[in-house]
Amino acid sequence: MSVLFQTLEKNSPVVYFYRAILLGADESAVGLKNALINAIKKEKTNLYAYLKTNLVGYGSDGASVVKSKDGGLLGMLNREFDLKLYGIHCMPHRLHLAIRHAFDEHPFMVSIERIINEIHTMYNSKHHKNQAHLREISTFYGRNMYSYNYIYVTRWISSEYNAIYKITKSWDLLVADLQDIQSVLNTFSANIRAEANGILRKITGRKFFITLHFLRDLLWHLKVFSKTLQQTSGVLIGKETIKTNLIGIIEKLKTADGASLTHFLREVACSDKLSRCDVAAYESSANVMMSYTLGEQKEIIELKNENDSERFSTLRLKLCDALIEELNSYFPENSMTMFDVFSPKLLPTVTTDSVTYGLNEIGDIAQQFNIPVQEAMTEWTLLLSSLMEEDYCANKKKLTQKPHLFWSYYLGKTGLAWGTKIRKLVETVLVIPASSADAERFSSY
Repeated sequence: MSVLFQTLEKNSPVVYFYRAILLGADESAVGLKNALINAIKKEKTNLYAYLKTNLVGYGSDGASVVKSKDGGLLGMLNREFDLKLYGIHCMPHRLHLAIRHAFDEHPFMVSIERIINEIHTMYNSKHHKNQAHLREISTFYGRNMYSYNYIYVTRWISSEYNAIYKITKSWDLLVADLQDIQSVLNTFSANIRAEANGILRKITGRKFFITLHFLRDLLWHLKVFSKTLQQTSGVLIGKETIKTNLIGIIEKLKTADGASLTHFLREVACSDKLSRCDVAAYESSANVMMSYTLGEQKEIIELKNENDSERFSTLRLKLCDALIEELNSYFPENSMTMFDVFSPKLLPTVTTDSVTYGLNEIGDIAQQFNIPVQEAMTEWTLLLSSLMEEDYCANKKKLTQKPHLFWSYYLGKTGLAWGTKIRKLVETVLVIPASSADAERFSSY
């Protein structure tokens, strides 16, 4: 079990690795708690007493043995230290679960992942001759060879994105290699030739190929969101806004083509006239041809309809709707809104607005962390006024900085009206982790 602490150093949130605790046969919540508390009590620095006074939050993955406020490790730590810790189910982990559940609802998405893993197996888990042949083809045409990825369902979104990216970037080479392998003139076994023929038939499917490009666009945005959540300096401030923006992007992708899909539709031709395609023409045309150039040779291959009655445009809508529904389930609406009161981009720039700005949110956060509510609200108003009068308006460029950098800067600024209650509140928010990704990275080493 990896244990890390997020704390403040020079007013800035930092994450420290505490230790990896070796567990015994008892991996229940009680066993985890006993192993952790025993390790803490052995510290010469009296870490136990320090945590009892200063521990404010707790982040973990979604396993009930660690996440539950009742019988899990979180609940046991609350009782051990007589605290009410703010528990966070790791946000990147929640995002990953939301995507998996949305994808698994659609059989065609499951089949796409199966095909991608078949490609990985073909070139990485079978005889080295397959990969060597792909390398020869790539060298012959003066192209870089990609090592095709396997999709690991337990890893972050980048696993799926990277696998799709490599296939879309080298689809023409992959087609050429598979065509050559299945040739009777080649020296591959009948089983390998049959496997190559099966994969070739699947990756030249009309719905498969367009969906692959759509997924590349969709997963790119999800990957960016995931990396934002995984940042070591990640705090809860601004996460509600980021989630809302992500859902807005997914809504647009229902009908608006992303960069990869747009490029793909420019490369394919619909009907016998070989005219340019849009999604509607791509789905309705009798023939769709993909043209590409390898070396100096122009190639054209027909993308054939699979035996699937559901159109891509329907799948696209269903997938986006399912993803939005799962995101709202794992990240309930307004569940993180109160922390956005500290977002630099939302702070008032007019003195009169500072009198009432964010008072309800400050009250809610103060109550959450057992800080006197009325005093925190009064000090918040005074702090905003002093920010604008003395320094804030002269440094508007700091509005665009990351929240933890903004508040770290002003926590160290002299001459501001930092009351003890509002200072403690800001410092508390800065040490609540948005992710347990660092702990999971240590556990994987």
